[in-house]
Amino acid sequence: MKRSCLLLIPFVIYTIFTIFMSCGGHDVIPPDPDPDPPVIIDPPIDPFDPDKDTTIVLEGAVEIRFDGDSVIIKNPYEGKGISTIRQGAHVVVRSTWYDEITYLLTGTTEDGSLKIYSDVRFELVMNGIDIVNPDDPALNIQSGKRGKITLLEGTTNRLVGGMGFVSEGNGEDVKAAFFSEGQLIFNGTGSLTVISRYRHAICSDDYIRIDDGEILIPIAATDGLHANDYIEINGGTIDITSMSDGMEAEKGYVVLNGGMVHIRTTERKGHGIKSATETTVQTTGHVEIKVRGDASKAFNSKGNMHFIKGNLDLTTLGDAFYDSEESSISSAAGIKCDGNLTIDGGTIVIHSSGLGGKGINADKTLTINGGEVTAITSGNEFRTHNDNTTAKAIKSNSHLICNGGLIYARSATHNGMDASGALTIAGGTVMAVSSSSSRKGFDFGTSFKITGGTLIGIGGIASSPTAALCTQNAVVYAGSITQGKCYNITASSDEKNILTCGIPCTLSRASILFGSPDLETGERYTISSGGEVTEGTTFNDIYFNAIYSGGTPLSIFTVSSVITTAAPF
Repeated sequence: MKRSCLLLIPFVIYTIFTIFMSCGGHDVIPPDPDPDPPVIIDPPIDPFDPDKDTTIVLEGAVEIRFDGDSVIIKNPYEGKGISTIRQGAHVVVRSTWYDEITYLLTGTTEDGSLKIYSDVRFELVMNGIDIVNPDDPALNIQSGKRGKITLLEGTTNRLVGGMGFVSEGNGEDVKAAFFSEGQLIFNGTGSLTVISRYRHAICSDDYIRIDDGEILIPIAATDGLHANDYIEINGGTIDITSMSDGMEAEKGYVVLNGGMVHIRTTERKGHGIKSATETTVQTTGHVEIKVRGDASKAFNSKGNMHFIKGNLDLTTLGDAFYDSEESSISSAAGIKCDGNLTIDGGTIVIHSSGLGGKGINADKTLTINGGEVTAITSGNEFRTHNDNTTAKAIKSNSHLICNGGLIYARSATHNGMDASGALTIAGGTVMAVSSSSSRKGFDFGTSFKITGGTLIGIGGIASSPTAALCTQNAVVYAGSITQGKCYNITASSDEKNILTCGIPCTLSRASILFGSPDLETGERYTISSGGEVTEGTTFNDIYFNAIYSGGTPLSIFTVSSVITTAAPF
């Protein structure tokens, strides 16, 4: 009797194992011992080397080939965990397969779409696909798993969403011409064009990461790239024309690590790059953003911002307006940061021309440690509801600190550089200009401290440093100035060129603040205007290592304290 019970044990173990495997949350299917042969892709012939063998073999791929009003599907997993439903050229894929699957997408349709449900992450290989959907998203991924999008070398791909989404409101998100519930990662060296005639162009309810490829969005009804979590650009070329934001991380951050980024937006508050938390720019590529709408910002961050490296060219054209929803004035800006803004490097050029438009506008501490920063505003003041906003070039609602770099801030109508709290110049070369007879080059709320660096402040009203806090000498000169002329300070003892700058505006009554570590207490110096400048280099209106000659002396002064007044002849 005991022996017969022992014989039943292997059978019982096998039965329990079988029941366990069949009761899992997903169908767990072991690998097919005799899989279908791999799909062979024949990419376009290389025009430079037609004999080059570029055939690509992808093991175990599902091929979906659109052909006008129909679609051809080769599915090695039919009946094994991946099913496909097609209606005309509209395809729905459902995958419960246990491992990552690759889908090969090819062909053209003017009335088609692809929707994917997947329990595991997957890869979409785009090999010259062109999908137009008149009524819904062209590509709709209803899976929270990661989707890797590979753009094959030499291919051009296109997705066009509908004028409206008939499936909207059915319990599933349909937020974009190319929508995904999960993460989207783009790679490969081919190109993808996405046209959004309704809602966003590319949207993920998770994150978007672009490692390579050419992403072209010539039309976006709202945002070009929209992610719920974060957006990370590591390479490739991104070109976006959108009505609303070019890129938006709705709840997270934006980081630019590489690539070429070109963004144009058109509507009111259509920002170039917008983040809910932080923005970091540390790219070797070029970033060009032009925003036209009222109160639009090229960069708009609700948290801190950090510029480490990169070449940025930012243009804002919109005016300020009174935003009734916020009960306040909203203005355009090249860079708008609600937190702390730090610039450690890179080249940043900002032009803002609208009413009340700002170059750089930080709500908290603005610190510039290096790089080259040019901010020029040309708009007039905007006034409404007994309130106003002005076109300042570089502005902090808290403290403004310059520790290094080359900085040029010029406003046609207001202060060049403005801090509501303390303003500190500790290093670098800084030129702040106001072309207004009633404004300053440098303005501050609590104190203006000079402890290092070279600085030039030009305005109709004197920029007055707080002498008790300054440890480096500066001189203030008052007189008329003429646009296009050069001003120079030369040491009387050895004719050493201390400082040379160009004058970017004309004022009948002006004040110029010069500061330099080469201004020594007890030494005599001459201020001259006009003349010629040869050799050397320039940064905007600032000259370096230049030879100055032939100027007309305006004043001779001796440095007697940290702030010396130079009287004109």
